[in-house]
Amino acid sequence: MSSIKDVARIAGVTPTTVSRVLNNRGYISENTRKQVYEAMQQLNYQPNRIARSLQSSKSDIIAILVPDSGSMFYSGLISQVEWQCRIRDKRLLLCNSYTDPKLEREYIRILNGQGVDGLIVCSHTLDIEHYEHVPFKLVTFDRILQSVPLVASDNFEGGRLAAKRLIDKGCTRLLHISGPLTNARLAGHNRYRGFAEYCNNCGVKYELFQTDDKFGFSYYNSFVSDRLSGKLGAFDGAFCSNDMLAYALYRHAVSQGIRVPDDLKIIGFDNSQFVRILADPKITVIAQDEAAIAEALVKNVLSPESAPPITTVPVRLVEGTTA
Repeated sequence: MSSIKDVARIAGVTPTTVSRVLNNRGYISENTRKQVYEAMQQLNYQPNRIARSLQSSKSDIIAILVPDSGSMFYSGLISQVEWQCRIRDKRLLLCNSYTDPKLEREYIRILNGQGVDGLIVCSHTLDIEHYEHVPFKLVTFDRILQSVPLVASDNFEGGRLAAKRLIDKGCTRLLHISGPLTNARLAGHNRYRGFAEYCNNCGVKYELFQTDDKFGFSYYNSFVSDRLSGKLGAFDGAFCSNDMLAYALYRHAVSQGIRVPDDLKIIGFDNSQFVRILADPKITVIAQDEAAIAEALVKNVLSPESAPPITTVPVRLVEGTTA
C-alpha cells in the first residue's frame, strides 16, 4: 500500500508538501498541486478521508444549490465548480431547488446536519434570514444576500454591450426579454439596467418583456409564441437574457418569415455549451466566463479568511451571425 512518502518521492516534493496539498493548507502553486495529484493517480493512492475529517473537523465537501441543473448555463457552471473542487481534493454535493422555496428550506435543513464545509447559493427563492444561522460558510452567485460574499458576472456591462452592439448595427426599435425583474437582487436586473441606460443615453426606444422564473426551451418557446406573436415586426433588434431564450426567439422569428439578422438582430447572454455547439445559427452572445466564476466561487467558499464582499467577473461579446 502506498504512503504519503511514496507520493512525495514520485512528485518530487516533501511529504510535508503532500500533506499541505491534501489538507489545502498554506500556499501551494497550481503546478505543485498538479504534480501531487498526478503522483497520487499513478500510485492509486487514496487518502484516509475519514481520519482527515475527524482530525481537521472538516468534511472536504461543499454543496451548491442551483435553481435547475438542467439549465444549459448551470450544467456548465456545475461542471466547472466540480473541477475546481477536485483539484483541491474536495467533493461537490449538488442540490436542485427547482425554484421551490420549500425545497430550498429543506436542503438547508439537511445540509445543517451534514457538516459540509461551505455552500454556494445560486437559487433565488429565500431571504437572508433562512441562512443566518447555518454553521458553514456561504458564497452566492448572481444573487445578493446581505452580508454574504457575492460572485457575479459584470451583468451591467453585459447589458450595455448588448445595447451598444445592436445600436452600432443600426437598430432603432429594440426589444429586451428578461427574467422576472421584481427582485432587484438578481442578475437579470443589472443586465436590464445596463441595457436601458445605454438605450436612454442614445435616445433609442425599447420595449421590455419579462419571463417567469422558469427554465427550458419548451417554456421559452411557449413564452415567445404567446407573448410576441404578431409583434416582432415592430422591432429590429432584440437582447435576450439567456442563450436558450435567444434561440427560441430566433426560431419563432424565422417561422414568421422574419429574416435574422436582416430584419431582426438577436443577442443572447451566457455563451453556454448549447450555443457553443450550435452551428446554425451561430448566436451572437454576451459571454460569461464559467471557469473564472467557478474558480472564484470555490476559492471564496474555502478561504479561511473573509471573502471579498463582491467579486466581479468580466464579460465579453462573442460575435455570431444573428447580430
